[in-house]
Amino acid sequence: MLFESVGKEGAQLAGNVMGGRARLALAFGVAPDKLLAEVLRRLRASAQVVEVPREVAPAQQVVLTGDQADLTALPVHLQHGMDGGRMSRLRSTSPSTARAAGPTSACAA
Repeated sequence: MLFESVGKEGAQLAGNVMGGRARLALAFGVAPDKLLAEVLRRLRASAQVVEVPREVAPAQQVVLTGDQADLTALPVHLQHGMDGGRMSRLRSTSPSTARAAGPTSACAA
């Protein structure tokens, strides 16, 4: 599945591209028989690093700390219809309070 314009940034987003070699090749914009060469080419290429100052970085627009910080509120991207079971529980221990964050309600067993 390919979304052409996601969010206010208008980014492209591809999902479930591992459904088969033909789908993966389509996601890379090549024919299936050229897939390996394209993947290897991209792995060898150096990524362009763009530094964004903290004060304008989208990832810093919402910062929750203390009791407001809730890892279970983060969206969990499911890749498969059977995802979301026991293995996808998100657990973290806060060094300052030594509390463990519990599983998301969707994953609670």
